[in-house]
Amino acid sequence: MSPLEVGSLGIWPTALNEFIKKLLAQFRNCVTSSIKLSYSASALGLSVSGNAWFPTSIKALQSDRHRIKLTVLYETLCKDCAQFFQQVIYPKIWALGKDFIDLELIPYGNAIRNNDDGTQVITCQHGSFECTMNKLHSCLLYELKGATVAMPAIMCLFQNEHITSNITELFNLCAEKESFSKKARDTVFNCFTGYRGITLEEWMALRTESMRPEKHLFVPWIAINDLSYLWYQQYQPILLETLCHMQTNRIKPNSCQTIA
Repeated sequence: MSPLEVGSLGIWPTALNEFIKKLLAQFRNCVTSSIKLSYSASALGLSVSGNAWFPTSIKALQSDRHRIKLTVLYETLCKDCAQFFQQVIYPKIWALGKDFIDLELIPYGNAIRNNDDGTQVITCQHGSFECTMNKLHSCLLYELKGATVAMPAIMCLFQNEHITSNITELFNLCAEKESFSKKARDTVFNCFTGYRGITLEEWMALRTESMRPEKHLFVPWIAINDLSYLWYQQYQPILLETLCHMQTNRIKPNSCQTIA
């Protein structure tokens, strides 16, 4: 699946066009093949002041909820996704934000579902090995009861997926590195090789396709409190800071105490 040509955005107001170009260029390796450019300024969360287009204030995100739900759509062989996990999700959101962030990981990304003679076939952007890896990530998340426990193993897979195309070897390497019990190792592997893994792939597809109000244009893609907007993506590099500023509770979470 070839990336979208960043120059094919049509005639938009200049500043808005540059905003979209910047995002698409940043994630050029993992862009969905079917971007629709029917967004209005209000749908993008943008304000107009004279000729200036700019993202609305972060105050629009503020919430009095004690916990914030962060959903991350990603692909396992996407270099941009791996970098996002290594620089933001693992060291900041997972390591520092557990006291107020509920992290949901959806390993599916720009894959496409087709019915072939009545049988569903999933085609992944970076080939069949990515589909296999997506399924393994899904089983880790399901059997280990979410990202809180599964994250170290997921990071191990990201860091070592280049050393072998043997998925069993890769899983065993990371299971050993993260000191999986025999029960945990068997449970995850049985999921991966069995019907449950297939079911989880389909569920991840449905979860990805259910993003609202706007569907994803590239990965990594974030949704906050089950709301998906293009303009949210500009906050990916400063995601922890952004989520901290969303908190309007009188007592800030511990991980936000040092963030102005």
